[in-house]
Amino acid sequence: AVLLGIGELYGSPSFLTFVLPMWVMAVGIVVTVSVTANGALAQFDDIAGSAVAFYFCIQSLIVSIVGTLAVTLLNGDTAWPVIVYATT
Repeated sequence: AVLLGIGELYGSPSFLTFVLPMWVMAVGIVVTVSVTANGALAQFDDIAGSAVAFYFCIQSLIVSIVGTLAVTLLNGDTAWPVIVYATT
């Protein structure tokens, strides 16, 4: 969120000021969420793989629906909604 805020304040919209900070946030989210799901389901060895796959499927559906709504309902010419969301 800090990199995205710096890019929004001091740079013009470009790959380096928007997409690159989003990649950094995505890597952090993926590492955190995958470790959390695997740890939570460690006791269920027989169905842990299916449960994690189902969890990530539902998560992807929710994120895509909410993300699409956010893009269509919010003004798309600034990154501030994403910055505020990432810091809360």
